[in-house]
Amino acid sequence: MEPSLPRELAVRDEERVIVVTSLDDEAGAMLVSQLITLDRADPDKEVTLFINSAGGSGRAALALYDAMQFVGCSVATVCVGQARAEAAMILAAGAPGRRSALPSSRILVQQPRSFYSGTASEAERAAVEAATLHQSFVDIYVRHCGREVEEVERDMDRGLLLTARDAVGWGVIDAVLERPHGPWSGILAGS
Repeated sequence: MEPSLPRELAVRDEERVIVVTSLDDEAGAMLVSQLITLDRADPDKEVTLFINSAGGSGRAALALYDAMQFVGCSVATVCVGQARAEAAMILAAGAPGRRSALPSSRILVQQPRSFYSGTASEAERAAVEAATLHQSFVDIYVRHCGREVEEVERDMDRGLLLTARDAVGWGVIDAVLERPHGPWSGILAGS
């Protein structure tokens, strides 16, 4: 028996839409599973991730990123509200020409979050892990947004809050979506 998804991780197979609201470890694993399942069902048909998320786990975001790059289907990304931190990286990692946001969306490019507690030696290991996550995010933004390493590091360190239009200029998305002419027009059809 397949586990049921929480309402915030709703998947509509016939439309190949996944709604992303959380990027904690459990949600990330379910998102990866759903993406791979949809790809196996039809690798020639696009999947769209609708993102409205404040981010979450850097490791969960990297797992979803790897799955997006691994699957054979095109993965479109659409910000519908906010894409902060880890969620902004996922937004930027969509298929070229298929990354978008609704006009009132906000995108925050910033360092991935790192959580730790415990002994001093555990804190040292956590600091190394945080630096590794940071570098992975820098590399992804450089690859998908066409920015220089120094610019990405500077903007991530201070936290760069972008409007949808500004996100086009920075390279996080390709377009700001205006009202479609029909249901899902241009979003799911791959046009």
